[in-house]
Amino acid sequence: FDEAVGIFILQSPGHRMWQVQTLSIRSAWEMASLPPSRIHVLVHGLQDWRPHEWRKALGGAWDLFGGLHWCGGYNRYPVLNPRLMKHRMTDNYWNKVFVMVKLLTVRRYKYVVSLDDDVMLQPSTLAAFISSGPR
Repeated sequence: FDEAVGIFILQSPGHRMWQVQTLSIRSAWEMASLPPSRIHVLVHGLQDWRPHEWRKALGGAWDLFGGLHWCGGYNRYPVLNPRLMKHRMTDNYWNKVFVMVKLLTVRRYKYVVSLDDDVMLQPSTLAAFISSGPR
């Protein structure tokens, strides 16, 4: 894989602020300000499984999209921390963290950016933040 940065957006159940966040991502991409990256959206439930809406919101920046990843229910990677999983098998936050770790390993990203879906940064700030590792 050629991408250096894995960008993980932690989408809160039922929240729609990610649509505003994609405006900055799209603008930064259009300005060619981002390093080679992939966006991975981590969702909890079916109500947030909307790949067509992500495609529309990202527009020409759709090439950055690495996928939607289901993080609800039981943790699929308990082997990453068996002790924690004794008490947190269905914890949404930890499910997202473990999915990130698995994707980082599989995709061999050198850098990671994790953003909640309600973090709003102007395009130049977002691009600088995402680019800060590879520089």
